[in-house]
Amino acid sequence: MKSIRLIALFFVVILSLNACSYFTLKKERDNPILAKVYQETLYFNDIQTIIPKSLSKEDSLVFLNNYVNNWARQRLLLYKAKQNLNEQKLAFDKQVEQYKEDLFINKYKEAVIKQYLDTVVTQSDIEEFYKKNQDNFKLNETLVQIKYIQFSNNVLNPNEFIRLFKSHSKKDLNKLDDLHLQLKSASLNDSLWIRYSDAIDKIPFLKNENPALVLKKMNI
Repeated sequence: MKSIRLIALFFVVILSLNACSYFTLKKERDNPILAKVYQETLYFNDIQTIIPKSLSKEDSLVFLNNYVNNWARQRLLLYKAKQNLNEQKLAFDKQVEQYKEDLFINKYKEAVIKQYLDTVVTQSDIEEFYKKNQDNFKLNETLVQIKYIQFSNNVLNPNEFIRLFKSHSKKDLNKLDDLHLQLKSASLNDSLWIRYSDAIDKIPFLKNENPALVLKKMNI
């Protein structure tokens, strides 16, 4: 009887292991691993939604290959950077921690100021203050709000990037943000004011344009 129980127990263990293996293999089939860099893994489901549906099967494979290569390159560089910081790592960690603390403090200050403004200062108060102090609000240089993307000549489906860029749909803009690895450079946050001279540095062809005409096109 004892040997029968041992055989039965052994059978249950084997069955359990086989079941675990089955579900692991099924998971890998349903969501295959595309790349793995040390402890980080990129699954197909991670990028499935950002593959443009308008691409052909061949172009989709090229897109997928480029994305995976870029992802792996970034993760590898990040890993090597962390490994080679050595003595600088402690100082770097302190800088990161200080940045986080400053970020929390600034967000708290903004919330307090916003609450104070909402409860104490009215819109008419702000307008009246501005009218009385207009000279204090004059700028020494032009500020602009700008959004742009830059991609290489060999990028796949450039029209799709242009469509996403021009779209006002949040879904399209999120998709464009997910595809930023395919771009040479980009700035998708047009709520920030920057100096026009900085905009020229980001977009070189503006150097040859008449600033007055450019600003007119921007409806400024």
